[in-house]
Amino acid sequence: MQLKYKGCCKGCYSPLDPHMCSYRAYEACIINTYIQTRPLNVANNKLIFKFMGEKGKRKAYRFCRACYNNMKNQNYKLLKSREIGVARKTYTEKSLSYDELDEWCKGVIRYGSRMDVVEWILESSAMRFLHNNSTLAVDPHTIPHHELDLFDMFI
Repeated sequence: MQLKYKGCCKGCYSPLDPHMCSYRAYEACIINTYIQTRPLNVANNKLIFKFMGEKGKRKAYRFCRACYNNMKNQNYKLLKSREIGVARKTYTEKSLSYDELDEWCKGVIRYGSRMDVVEWILESSAMRFLHNNSTLAVDPHTIPHHELDLFDMFI
């Protein structure tokens, strides 16, 4: 199992578009059952490009959805009041940091190492194979690579 992502946000350095990669089918089952017990909201980690710079020399930068929504253009009065300390803008949206995603992935590994979970997955996969009139002689190394997109599971 690996945590992969498409770069880091320019504003908060959080991972963008995170997804779990598993190379065996039972790892995918473990991840799916763990997501049902401990859901993970990665909607604010979605990759959004924002063009910044002078008019002739604009560049595209990678931002997460939370930083993109928090960077709205402000008018002159809000900037003036912020400079003198009258009003403060609160940032309500936050994306998950790398440490929080890494801790969740370590939780998946701890969850998958429990014997009751492994036995339950083996029993449920055996029932699935018997229901489909298939044999249980399946080599786990021949099962193709699975990429679990965390966005598709929650949005």
